[in-house]
Amino acid sequence: MFKTILNMNKKVSTRLYYTGLLLIAAGACSLWIEKRFYQYVDHDGWLHESLFLPLGVFSLLLGFAALFLFTTLKIMAMIKVRR
Repeated sequence: MFKTILNMNKKVSTRLYYTGLLLIAAGACSLWIEKRFYQYVDHDGWLHESLFLPLGVFSLLLGFAALFLFTTLKIMAMIKVRR
């Protein structure tokens, strides 16, 4: 199984890279929207937040995980070629 992961074609590898970048951009935009528009404290002292905060954090985590996986697979493929 591990050999098949290392032998992934360029198309899947590129897709993983761009998916990671897209998720990071979406997470950053979600956090910016949360900070800019939706977070406030009303007169009674209640904090009002939207779902953009968890969505942004989750997107950032998935994006960084995808980029980490992409980098790890590329390094392993390079090590395999050198042998």
